Amino acid sequence: MTTSSPFRVLVVCTGNISRSPVVEHLLNNDLADGSLVAASAGTQAVVEAPIDPPMGDLLTGIGIDSSQFRARQLRSYLLSEVDLVLGLTREHRSAAVQLEPSVVRKSFTLREFVRILPNAGPFFGKTIGERMQSATEAAALARMRVPPTHPSDDDVMDPYGAPIQVYRRVFAEIYDAVTAITKVVA
Repeated sequence: MTTSSPFRVLVVCTGNISRSPVVEHLLNNDLADGSLVAASAGTQAVVEAPIDPPMGDLLTGIGIDSSQFRARQLRSYLLSEVDLVLGLTREHRSAAVQLEPSVVRKSFTLREFVRILPNAGPFFGKTIGERMQSATEAAALARMRVPPTHPSDDDVMDPYGAPIQVYRRVFAEIYDAVTAITKVVA
């Protein structure tokens, strides 16, 4: 990786209006040194839709503007251009790998990636992007050493249409996961 090209993360969920845009915005906010760029897409995207209002409000509540966000469909060309794929469920990770098999070693669920990181480091590099590259490579090697207690432990539930308490719980889970990544690579 060269310092002129940012490390690219693609976050994948179903509709690309709730979970993945939150991860995208948190990563871009928390790891904003110019060496990392996060984007998102959906396996069944509500193309051109804005972020789901409850999630947008939760982002606004922590000072992050998501008003310009628009959902997009997951496509092979998006995957071929990224350095890390983070699915919100095992199904999303699998869909990405089926669409573009070359991403298999750099595809994780968000929770899987966070679970593996403490056992994969230390990570080296001058920039956040370089440390994320190091973390991604190390996580791919460490994946089999850190199995989940149950496969569904790697999934973040979809809050779409649920009561606000569910949105808050999912947002907190995502926030905590991104914070764990930030602590390791920032």
